[in-house]
Order: sequence, then C-alpha cells, then structure tokens
Amino acid sequence: STRNLLIVGIPLILMLGLLTIFVVSNRRKVKEVAEKQAEQKTAQITRDEAVDDRFDGLDEEVKSIRLIAEGTRDDLGDFKEDVKVMQKIHPGDIAWDDDTNASADELKALTADSDDVHWSFGYLGQRYSVKLWREADTAAGLVHADIFRNLDSQQLIDPMSTKRLKTRIADAIADGRIKPLAVAIAAE
Repeated sequence: STRNLLIVGIPLILMLGLLTIFVVSNRRKVKEVAEKQAEQKTAQITRDEAVDDRFDGLDEEVKSIRLIAEGTRDDLGDFKEDVKVMQKIHPGDIAWDDDTNASADELKALTADSDDVHWSFGYLGQRYSVKLWREADTAAGLVHADIFRNLDSQQLIDPMSTKRLKTRIADAIADGRIKPLAVAIAAE
C-alpha cells in the first residue's frame, strides 16, 4: 500500500510541480504581454497627442497666413489707389489735334440739331477719339461725351464744362475709361 502510494504519489507530485512551473511561467508571459500592450497604448496616446498638437499648430499657422493674406489684400488695395494717383495724366501730356478739333467757342455753339463732333488726340503713341454733342436740355457751356462713368458701368458721365474738357478727358484716359482707337475697334 505504501508502495502503491509511492507509485501514484510521485508522478502526481511531479505533475503538480510541472503544473506549478507552467502556471508561474505563463503568469510572467501574460504580465510581460500586458506590460508591452500598456507601453504600446501609452506610445499610441503620446503619438496621437503629438499629432493633435501638430494639427493645433497647423491651425494656428493657417490663421496667421489668413491674417497675412488679408493684410496683403488691404495693402494691395492701398497700392492700387497710390498707383492711380501716380498715373494722373495732365492735359499738357496729351497731343491734342487742335488744328482739327473744334474750339471751345465752337463747342459752346453746338445745338441739339448739330452734328456730333469728334475730338482726336494722342497719348503715349496711342490714338484716341471722343464724341461730343449737345442735347436740347443740356445747359449752356456744357457738352455730352461718350466717356463712361466708371469701368464697370455702361453709363456715360454727366455733361461737362467745355473749360474742363481736356482735364476730364485726361482723367478718363488715366482711369482706362477711354480706350485707344485700335483697342476700341478690336472690341467691336
């Protein structure tokens, strides 16, 4: 009976020992895997936070770039205004065809029944022509002209004084409201 006990007990003790070693070894592996997973999760969280921080930084950069672009656009508008002032054309800069153009007195004498008058002139190698006329309700000393009020409109300017005619024409050339003849013909 002791012998049977030894025959059954020794393998049983050996199995329990092996089982204990296996369980302890398995716990270590489970613990190592859990630690590695925790490290990977921490690393992933750190990477996600870094990406989020980078996106936040990019958002700030985009906002800064937008502010710079808005400032540049405003500066460009100011620059365009400065260029317009610098582009001012003086009537003396224009080569008026005084020998063929109607004089101020002839323009004042126009009536609603008169034929239209064309004033021709040159500026920087370009030829220009402006049609002038009077209507029945046009006040004395004023004439109508085929000069647009602004670049975006097809509305003509109000009647202008014959005394300021050359100055108003010079301003219209500077603003681009009168086109050179070659451009005007090509556009039609």
